[in-house]
Amino acid sequence: MERRALLKLLSLASLGSLTAGAACSDEPAGACEPTRSDVEGPYYTAQAPARERLAEDDEPGEPLLLTGRLLTAGCARPLAGYLLDVWHADDSGAYDNEGFTLRGVFTTDDEGRFAIETILPGRYPDRPVRHVHLKLRDPAGEELLTTQIYFEGDEQLAGGGYPGPRARLDGGIAEVDLILDV
Repeated sequence: MERRALLKLLSLASLGSLTAGAACSDEPAGACEPTRSDVEGPYYTAQAPARERLAEDDEPGEPLLLTGRLLTAGCARPLAGYLLDVWHADDSGAYDNEGFTLRGVFTTDDEGRFAIETILPGRYPDRPVRHVHLKLRDPAGEELLTTQIYFEGDEQLAGGGYPGPRARLDGGIAEVDLILDV
């Protein structure tokens, strides 16, 4: 099956499970605490384009569908129309510092949901933990939070020093809720 078709199928299944929007009581303890900030890193490029998907069909790497919700503190309500400025390394651990490959801006839907078709980021020597960089902005474009999303089960996280949220990764789908204290 072509990567794009597989990701679309997985996206429909994943988003379907999010439509009900888990109530706070369904979340594990601490899950509705505000997302912690993390370093921007040296590879941010401003003015990334709005996209429907981050990775093109010919991008080498393991397909990844990063899904989640953007919620207010306590998981009280979804944040619609917020902007997620996303960037990460390619499969070999390199960043595109000349253009906008694996860089883009996504908007949350009416239920605060987002779905980003991409690849699993590669590791690189200076930072061997897999991660996705993210800037969150309100609908007017005001920057609210810079963080990095890490993947549960990554053995490189054991050393600590990675305050960003953990995505649950299973079969090419990673799910994470991002919580803003707004």
